[in-house]
Amino acid sequence: MYTLMYNITQIKMILYIGFIIEHIYYVLQRNFYVFIFLYMFLCPESIIIGMHNNTVPPQVMHTPGGRNGAIMENYQITRWCAQFIRQQVQEGDLCIDATMGNGNDTLLLSQLCGETGRVLAFDIQNKALKSTEERLHKHDTPHNYKLILDSHTNLENYAEPGSVSCIVFNFGYLPGGSHELCTKPDSSLCALTQALTLLQKGGLLSLCIYSGGDSGFEERDAILSWLKQLDPHSFLVIKSEYYNRPNHPPIPVLVIKL
Repeated sequence: MYTLMYNITQIKMILYIGFIIEHIYYVLQRNFYVFIFLYMFLCPESIIIGMHNNTVPPQVMHTPGGRNGAIMENYQITRWCAQFIRQQVQEGDLCIDATMGNGNDTLLLSQLCGETGRVLAFDIQNKALKSTEERLHKHDTPHNYKLILDSHTNLENYAEPGSVSCIVFNFGYLPGGSHELCTKPDSSLCALTQALTLLQKGGLLSLCIYSGGDSGFEERDAILSWLKQLDPHSFLVIKSEYYNRPNHPPIPVLVIKL
């Protein structure tokens, strides 16, 4: 009887250990991108190492000023966020540029998702669509994009819930455009709420939040407050900042759907 009980105890222990190992494997597999993004955000030097190992396009590598010039350019907010977008987007993905502007993010997304992918880009200004179209033609990108003259408050009309790999927002106004036509708190929060629904599991929301000057701080404060209230079991929010830069520097934020 004692031997039988001992063996049963051993069997229970083996099954329990097996269950733990299986659960750990599942968590690691499901949250692979979470670990990648956390590592890169907490260890930004890894991005610089990658840049000098030719993991980014030549136009980023060969910057005026040599090595220091390349580093400084890639610490600009859009370049900074682009590193994480590159880690996320794969061939065949569906991506959204919610604030098209002059088309820099549309171009990046188009190049990353390739011939079999698709990019939806939004803006309410014809000038933005024209600039973006010219940029895409200049770089001979695959014709995998759709430039949409519409507000990003209508994102849900163009994609299915849970279908999008990456959505990019730059809050502010079109560079070189009218400062009166800038993003607003109410419409931005509406678009962000829709964006979370459209993201697939493991999907990335990349935000560049500009404030001060003509645009003030109302939108910035509203977005940061909204982000802080997101369910931590459903979303991981990573906010960074240029801590020692004056004059209200832009704020990069990543949101990962768990």
